[in-house]
Amino acid sequence: MKKIFIFTLALVLNIVYIYAEIRSVPSQYVTIQSAINASVHGDTVLVAPGTYLENINFRGKNIVVTSTFYVTNDPSLISSTIIDGSSPTHQDTGSCVIICRGEDSTAVLQGFTITRGTGTKWNDEHFAGLYREGGGILVALSSPIIQNNIIHSNFV
Repeated sequence: MKKIFIFTLALVLNIVYIYAEIRSVPSQYVTIQSAINASVHGDTVLVAPGTYLENINFRGKNIVVTSTFYVTNDPSLISSTIIDGSSPTHQDTGSCVIICRGEDSTAVLQGFTITRGTGTKWNDEHFAGLYREGGGILVALSSPIIQNNIIHSNFV
């Protein structure tokens, strides 16, 4: 019985990844976060060059969030696709990018300039107290791939 359950679960997970979608920002979704919210495991959020004044959270989704650098391999797209975290909706959640809900190595962040984040105030994963951490990127209890990014001028 256990083998049948595991096989069925593996089959369902594979079907999810077969139907993965590319969610384009800003042509389909106005913000990166709205594309993330609409995505499911295996999807790709493909972001065109521009400055995105927002703070994003993967929300436990194993997805690829990437600039068009992914398509062209043109490194100039990294510096022209900017996540600017300087205006968070809540002052205590100012990290440009948060990946902290168990995302694995199929969660990827690549091809961005990540700047002006102010960190997130939270109880760290060891419950050692309240800290402000992760000005640019806050990763906890997760193992994403973070590559080909420029991370600068973030504060904690």
